[in-house]
Order: sequence, then C-alpha cells, then structure tokens
Amino acid sequence: MKLDKFLGNWQSIQKVERLSDYGLDFSKWIGQEARDGYFLFSVFFDEEKTLAQVDIPIGITSYFSIYQGKFEHTKTQLKIWQNEQNPIRINYSFQDDLLVLKLFSKTIYFKKQL
Repeated sequence: MKLDKFLGNWQSIQKVERLSDYGLDFSKWIGQEARDGYFLFSVFFDEEKTLAQVDIPIGITSYFSIYQGKFEHTKTQLKIWQNEQNPIRINYSFQDDLLVLKLFSKTIYFKKQL
C-alpha cells in the first residue's frame, strides 16, 4: 500500500459513541468529557517525517488527539509511534474509498475529506 493513499484528513462516516462508555474517562486527563461525535484521522508530512493523529470529540465542540506521532504502515496495521519503544497498532483495511480502522473494539469507517 502506498503512503499517498493515507495522506490527508479523514472523518468517520458515522457518529461514534463517547469513549467513556468503554471505560475510558478523559475528564481526569483533560478536564472535559468525551462526547458522541465524528472521529478524525490525519496523516501528513512535518519536517521530513510522516506523522499521524487520531482525534476524538470532547466538550461541546472541541477535539482531543488521543494518538499522535510518527506514522508507519504494513499491509494490515497502522503504527503510530508516540514514543520510541512501543507504537500504537491499529488494524486497517480499505473498502472502496473508505478507510476502515479498528479502534477501541469498534470498527469505524472513515472517508477522506477534500
């Protein structure tokens, strides 16, 4: 899979239930509650590195980058290196023009934003 296929901004096509329903309480970390809404996934270049981030909806209209770091991919997994030791591994596939990510035990479909 070529990197070009991932580059850009992606948005989930369906609203995702707030993550606190899955035992993840972000209010302790950032002072705002997660909320139902659309997830965002971005892959971009920065200073000769390819970076990625996954943003979740919080508060009334804000987003929080739950994962961010150096981006790599294999045939079935995305890797986001938030530190130098252990990457976040996210299973993925493509279905037509949709990127399908397995996040927090959910299958989430993303469409590239123009």
